[in-house]
Amino acid sequence: MFAEDLSVFLNAAEFGTTVTLDGVEITGIFGDAFIESSSFIQSLEPVFTYALSDQPNVTIDSILVNGVDVYKVKGVEPDGTGLNRLQLEKQ
Repeated sequence: MFAEDLSVFLNAAEFGTTVTLDGVEITGIFGDAFIESSSFIQSLEPVFTYALSDQPNVTIDSILVNGVDVYKVKGVEPDGTGLNRLQLEKQ
């Protein structure tokens, strides 16, 4: 894990967004990631990065709610530094 304090990036008053992930309110960063399909077509899909310690029990098909937008988790990618990146699908 990093010794760096990443809380400034995950802070809702700075760069972060507060969401509900499987019923737990957490703060992280929304973004888009390039995804390449088997036919070599690239597209963007929403991703959410947060501190793994804030919600360690996320699985495929977990539900993330951001305001009125609901997403289903399609991929879980812990990065080994204490952060977790979720690949999302808008419902």
